[in-house]
Amino acid sequence: MTCLTFNIIIYYLLYIFSLSYVESFTPAARAVHSSVFIESNNRLYFLGGEINGNIPVNEVFYLDVSKNFDTVSPPWTDLTPAAAIPFRSSWAGVSDISINGDSIISLFGGYMLDNNIDQDSFTSNLYTFNVTSQQWSIPQIQGNSPKRRRNMKSVIDDSGIIYIFGGYFVVPTTPQEIMFNDMIKIDINTFSLSFGSTQNGPTRRCAYTATLLPKGIIVYIGGYEEDGNSIVDINENANNINSIESRYLHSAVLAPDGKIIVYGGLKDALGEETMKVVPDLAVLDTNTFPFEWNVPQVTSNVGSIPSLACHSADIVGDNMIVAFGNITRSNAPSVELNPKIYLLNVMNYTWVNTFDPKQQSTDNNIDTTQQDKIAKIKTEIGIICGVIGSVVIIVIIFFINKWKKRDKVTLRIPGEETLRIPSEKRL
Repeated sequence: MTCLTFNIIIYYLLYIFSLSYVESFTPAARAVHSSVFIESNNRLYFLGGEINGNIPVNEVFYLDVSKNFDTVSPPWTDLTPAAAIPFRSSWAGVSDISINGDSIISLFGGYMLDNNIDQDSFTSNLYTFNVTSQQWSIPQIQGNSPKRRRNMKSVIDDSGIIYIFGGYFVVPTTPQEIMFNDMIKIDINTFSLSFGSTQNGPTRRCAYTATLLPKGIIVYIGGYEEDGNSIVDINENANNINSIESRYLHSAVLAPDGKIIVYGGLKDALGEETMKVVPDLAVLDTNTFPFEWNVPQVTSNVGSIPSLACHSADIVGDNMIVAFGNITRSNAPSVELNPKIYLLNVMNYTWVNTFDPKQQSTDNNIDTTQQDKIAKIKTEIGIICGVIGSVVIIVIIFFINKWKKRDKVTLRIPGEETLRIPSEKRL
């Protein structure tokens, strides 16, 4: 009976340990992935991308930005085993949308490769991912389907319309690349697709950035254009007195002060279209007219930060979270993938090592104080339950061991009284 009870306790402890143990996950270095911040659950999602050897992957994972962390050990969570993309994906456009109160990630276009064999896996231009149920689906879109494309950006306005401009497509049977300058509009309220006007629009291009301003204006910066087969002039619609180099495959985010922060990218130098740009970071002031380029004084509390291309950048509170990408060089093409994330405090342009969710901009609607209280209560409850459970287990083990010792030190002689052997402490 004693051995059976002891075994039950051991199994119980192993079961509790298995529930509390979470296998650590560290994503592989990658580039040309997609990322989107979902405000409803404070998670920054990453989808697909290409790892070493330009191999697309179907991974889905997120960074938990509801709690403090440092860039050395970010709180990653892998959803791939249960929620992998239906195909291997790269160069796709993403948006965060809401359908019937559910937070949804829309994944448009991109390079689609079968999960098992190196063949095209195109079924639909648009896929959606429900972050609550972790289910992928193909919505039924009304209207004419646009031509396939990749390496473009999508934005969504407050009325629920996704805007997707340009991009390019590689013809499977030839090395020919076709660039677009059309404007695709997807109304998520009715899931209807239409095409916007191209009058006075940008030239055919890809590898640009698209940033939606609060006033409803989409700002397209840089990229690679078909007309002239060259990099788009970064001075198209803004004053540039700071010798900011034109670029493509860069990132752009809208800071709380209404300025667009551009980071990294590539330029054309000495016939190589893969060189590091100067400066790494530039700011487009959209509060002036015309817009004006500036180069802020950037400082770092974490040493040197590499210049990147084909990376992602997202604003969360007062931080720009830069992730993965290719590390660029000033005198040679980029060959190294970046496995890290970097944090820039956009209020003072300082690279930092620690993310603090309490550093939220004034126009952020997340009640971090209430979330902190809930998290604190949950933590305290967990600690109390853990302590109580541990005490109970220790008490049980103590009495079991005492019982076993008692059985071992007691001799029974037939016809005589029970004789007890004194313990060592009594000798």
